[in-house]
Amino acid sequence: MGIRFNKLKNATKELSEEIMERKIEDLKDIQIVMTNEMKDLAIALLTIKQTLDDDTLTFKERKLFQKEFDELLYKFKEEFQAHNQIQVQIVRAYLSGK
Repeated sequence: MGIRFNKLKNATKELSEEIMERKIEDLKDIQIVMTNEMKDLAIALLTIKQTLDDDTLTFKERKLFQKEFDELLYKFKEEFQAHNQIQVQIVRAYLSGK
């Protein structure tokens, strides 16, 4: 399994290097994959964010909502990166000025 993973990792790296070598002037052309899980997480995050903006929450409620928000955000990031590996590499390269 380790050898197969390394081959996949190397293939992904080579492909991403090939793509990054092309001149990318505008990030609007990047196709982002949005799974149903990501859509559900985004809706939950927005709902919790709106709740956190409410001034009537107690300290304990705010702390619980913030913890839930942080956990969902972490799950969203993992899901996003898992389904958009090359796109993430392109954006990182673009933002770092390469």
